[in-house]
Amino acid sequence: MKKIYLVVGNTGEYDDYYYWNVVAYATEEAAQARVNLLNNLLSEHKLDNESYPYSVYTDEEFGPHFDAVRNHPLGDPKLRVDYTGTNYFVAEVDFIDQ
Repeated sequence: MKKIYLVVGNTGEYDDYYYWNVVAYATEEAAQARVNLLNNLLSEHKLDNESYPYSVYTDEEFGPHFDAVRNHPLGDPKLRVDYTGTNYFVAEVDFIDQ
């Protein structure tokens, strides 16, 4: 069976856990490259789940970092950031071509 590879974003924990699909790729390598790019952008702007709880952005400082990830040409227009930061991963799903 054919597979496609989803780039998935996630943030939060327990009842406040959110995840969303960003884009699908035909190859796992392409999806992983996009995940790496997105996670690097998050890290660069201290919005990843390793840095964010410890970053001390004021509301005014947060906006430009958030916008930089959302508005990057290969960024995530559906980006969400919770108190836990954000992370991306690849999910493999079956593809049925009918």
